[in-house]
Amino acid sequence: MVMNLTLFNEILPINISQLPNQYFYKLCTAGDVDLDSLGRSIKYRIQKYFRGVWVWSTNDQLLISDKLIEYPELQKFTQYLWIDQSNLTFNQLEGIEIENIQCCTPQGIADFCSQGLIKKYDQQIKKILEQSKTARRDYHIKLIHKFGSWVVNNQPCISLSLKQEINFNGTLQDYLTKFPNSNIIGLHVLDITKPFNTAQEIIKILGILGEGNRRQRLLTWVKEPTMKKLIEEAPDSELVVEIGNKKKSYHYIISALRIRVLNQDYLRLGISEKLQIVSEERLKYIEPLFRILQSEGFLDKVYTSQRNPELFRSCSEEWGYNPLLKFKNNATVAAESVQSTVQVVQKHGEFRKADKSEIRIAILNTLKSENSTKLIEIFRNNFKKSFNQNLEGIGNQLKYKLKLVDQPIALDLPKNSLSLLDSKIGELSKKKPDIVICVIPNFLSKGEDGRTLYDDLKQTFLKYNLQSQMLQEKTLTTSFATKNIVLGVLAKIGSVPYILQEPLTYTDFVVGLDVSRRRKKNLQGTNSVAAMTRIYSNQGELVHYSIRDATIDGEIIPKRMLYDLFPLHEYQGKRVVIHRDGNFPKEERHALEEIAEKIDAKFYFVSIIKSGNPRIYGRTKNEEGIGSYRKAPKGSIFLLSETEALLISSDFPDRFRATPQPLRIKTFGDFPLQSAVHSVLSLTYLHYGSERPPRLPVSTYYADSISTMVSKGIKPKDVDGNIPFWL
Repeated sequence: MVMNLTLFNEILPINISQLPNQYFYKLCTAGDVDLDSLGRSIKYRIQKYFRGVWVWSTNDQLLISDKLIEYPELQKFTQYLWIDQSNLTFNQLEGIEIENIQCCTPQGIADFCSQGLIKKYDQQIKKILEQSKTARRDYHIKLIHKFGSWVVNNQPCISLSLKQEINFNGTLQDYLTKFPNSNIIGLHVLDITKPFNTAQEIIKILGILGEGNRRQRLLTWVKEPTMKKLIEEAPDSELVVEIGNKKKSYHYIISALRIRVLNQDYLRLGISEKLQIVSEERLKYIEPLFRILQSEGFLDKVYTSQRNPELFRSCSEEWGYNPLLKFKNNATVAAESVQSTVQVVQKHGEFRKADKSEIRIAILNTLKSENSTKLIEIFRNNFKKSFNQNLEGIGNQLKYKLKLVDQPIALDLPKNSLSLLDSKIGELSKKKPDIVICVIPNFLSKGEDGRTLYDDLKQTFLKYNLQSQMLQEKTLTTSFATKNIVLGVLAKIGSVPYILQEPLTYTDFVVGLDVSRRRKKNLQGTNSVAAMTRIYSNQGELVHYSIRDATIDGEIIPKRMLYDLFPLHEYQGKRVVIHRDGNFPKEERHALEEIAEKIDAKFYFVSIIKSGNPRIYGRTKNEEGIGSYRKAPKGSIFLLSETEALLISSDFPDRFRATPQPLRIKTFGDFPLQSAVHSVLSLTYLHYGSERPPRLPVSTYYADSISTMVSKGIKPKDVDGNIPFWL
């Protein structure tokens, strides 16, 4: 018998009385300057110049240090920066002044500790985590740590989190020597001469080092001695690549780079790994690291539900959150009890069937493997069974007739064959399929324009008003993927498989707002902005989507675009919860508040931040007092303030041996945090494209992918529609 569950997290409060003195410095600038970018650049240089601990606090817009530097010395340092031509924004720095304040904000103190005081433990922690290193033939897996700065009810805190990363052995040059025909565009790489740097994408191969004045150009700009030596000693035949993005990029020889393996690179690099760490394994490393940090004397113990019960909540136990899903004939099922969504729909039937009894299907095969025809036939049979076969003890309410409009079409596409693709899909559209199931390779390489075969296919399907479901070769015969396809097909033919039994009482609509910006290649300072709203009823049914795009100067979404997305005829007098993927910019909120006031509506803003959040764990004891660690259940909450919380929004079987990553939920104005959390959790159950509920609500799920698609021009002809083309 299991006794009460104790929740705890990775956040340690800071004992302010034990901190060294802090001094605060303001940057004085001329003109329009990105103060954060300038502050970060100065931070590294001022720390080298004066020593001590220096931190740039984005929240406070100040440099914070444990050293008091008098004004004349600060003037000398400013003049030193003016001479440094490696950063032209230093020319806009007029001076650095001491701020005469006793203390900064709690966030500033947290920044000072997490980015400064405890950084001296980096090497010691890295050495301990080296014990976790697992070697494979061509790569290795290891744990890395990350510090974070937090404020919990005005109490400054730091967090320490772990994650696994995969690095290829050797340099990018070594990789190409071993695999000479590999496509490296799209891989992410690190500078081997820098201990701390972020992986950046290879966006172009510039040519070889010996061409023209390329070697001399690189040597002229490089200041770091190790990098300079690498360039000097590299052969003329060595490749030079461009890494970064269209906004800011850098040129490197490939022997100065190593590969950082991201999830999307697994297939192309022949890697089959699941970077999941069960709670016990994660805590085996992290708890000793907590003790090391606490030895400094200014960090207290982590928050727990025993010591800090006022900060922890359980949605199901304390807020009475137990949603029901509604199916055909008002049949209801507890959302948390659903193990197989397809089976529940087969048993009870769709809440609202599509207005058709026959589904017309086309199959497009882009694979070149000889075995693909056989695999597709297996998929066809499994897919057909999902609709027609009576399951023992369940039955089958999905009695659609499936009709193949033609035999599977083989499409062998050479490079630069968009006209052939357009021709084939144009011909296919004349047969009026309800859905095209398109079989694609496991790995799709990017062109220099950043597009893949998936992008070209999706855009062409939408051009001809065809709904499509993409299916990778590796998933053709897996039952889980087949079930996901079944759900996606139902949604795309106009079916509503299920909705929430009880409406969300505090709103009329939930709207997911996605925004994507792409810098125009030949127009400096000009951005292409695409914005999309996905509107759901208060029972989670997709009402419709709206897409708008524009070319603008700067970064702010034009008000005219927001007015188009939130029109009077649809939102007048309505209560609307708006979910935003990531931070919700102040300018956008103010513009939306202005719109709401003019149309007599009430808009509630919810920011959903999905990455970089410290984890929450569970600990139980049995009757004998023996304790064990476990994952925190879905609906577990840690309150950061009255308007912000960490939320466990996902659940998965124990066989996945992972620790859930919380979402960070933030509300604004007078919208209660409890309602914001409730709206997010409720909509995690309404994603029709997956057997298992995702950790994100359907309102922001796929937000990154959708906004990227739309910004590339991949969107339906109808900018307002009700078919979820993104599934």
